[in-house]
Amino acid sequence: MSGLLAEGDAATADPGAQTRDIFRKLDVLLTKAGFARADVGDVLVYVTDQEAAAAAMAECRTAFGAKTSITPIKVALAAPGARVEIMTLAERG
Repeated sequence: MSGLLAEGDAATADPGAQTRDIFRKLDVLLTKAGFARADVGDVLVYVTDQEAAAAAMAECRTAFGAKTSITPIKVALAAPGARVEIMTLAERG
């Protein structure tokens, strides 16, 4: 899944809340495609600053555990208020 951002009130919330909202959306999309979080092997976390990176990484570890590769990348995001954007790669073994 590419380029997921938080929506609604979460779009301008703190980075942890943005990340949790992205995971809510991700779960819906994964389910529609016949996948689950356990099928996610790689996560790219685009963040705007160190605070966003720390919060997003903590949420990612809670959501995916230690087996998933999670990489934070500092960027400037185009969406107003966005501090976290997530891209995932899911595949069946």
